[in-house]
Formats: sequence, structure tokens, C-alpha cells
Amino acid sequence: MIVRVARPERWTTLPNELLRDHRLSWKARGLLAHLLSMPPGWRTSSERLARLGPDGRDAVRSGLAELERAGYVSRVRCQDRATGRWSTELVVRDVPDRTVDTGR
Repeated sequence: MIVRVARPERWTTLPNELLRDHRLSWKARGLLAHLLSMPPGWRTSSERLARLGPDGRDAVRSGLAELERAGYVSRVRCQDRATGRWSTELVVRDVPDRTVDTGR
């Protein structure tokens, strides 16, 4: 039996394809759902995600790697024009990038 409540103002809607993607572990699906619940432009790291939940940094990193292999996450290297410092940003999608070669 499925029980649903009235949708309050702050609600996240996810594609069923994402939640039913059998290439992903339950860990990766939950991590992706959490990431997609954040506002546009929200920035994070594996360390920060590990502090937000019960899994450690290595578990979060393996979940992110799984999402990357499936095309839901990509990494983009960016340089701050003011400081010259380089960083890596995660780009998170609710539909996988089909151009990613998962090797499967």
C-alpha cells in the first residue's frame, strides 16, 4: 500500500526512471534524490555530504562515482578568475546523460 500526503510548498519531484534505474544501488538513488532536493546552484563536497548523513566520506564518494558512471553526475574543472584557484564542480542531472560510456 502506498500512502501519500498533500504536497506542501517545499516538495521534490523526481522522474520514475531515476528511482527505478536498476543500474544504481539504493545508496546511489538516495544520494541522487538528496542532491536533487537542493536548490539550483547549491554547492557541496563528499565531505559535506558525509557530515549530513550517517554514511562516511568513502561511501559518499563511491555513491557519487556510481552516479557518474550512470551519467547522472559529471565533474567540471573551473578556475576562479580572481584567485586563479582551480576547483571541481559536480553537475547533477535528474535524467542521465546518454553520451556517457558506462562500459556495460
